[in-house]
Amino acid sequence: MTVLWLTLVVALVAHEGSHYLRLRLAGLHPRPSFHFPGLGWKFAVASASARELRSVWLIGPLAESLVWAGAALLFPGETVYLLLLMMVELMTNLLLPGSDGRRALRSLREEPGRRPSTWAGPQHQAP
Repeated sequence: MTVLWLTLVVALVAHEGSHYLRLRLAGLHPRPSFHFPGLGWKFAVASASARELRSVWLIGPLAESLVWAGAALLFPGETVYLLLLMMVELMTNLLLPGSDGRRALRSLREEPGRRPSTWAGPQHQAP
């Protein structure tokens, strides 16, 4: 059980730390932002391209998943639980409203000059 809690802490640090490093590499000068449910980063969005923003949003869940998978390799007795938690965290990071993955998906849909995809849902036409 201790392995799960330790991995959770390391995964959170990796998630937020990777956001921070990617923001720094993009020259966006992040500042810590504490909000529910935890830590985030404030930065000037106006100077970032849509591609940079997507990479910032997706790097956190990727880094976090690598931590969970690495812990599953290091602690074979906890593999099932670690991989299950990895899937739960990945789904929450990619599917919940306001999550990193939802922001990235929204930025893809709103990108100028991009054709609407067929999987985005049915298009409703006015009668």
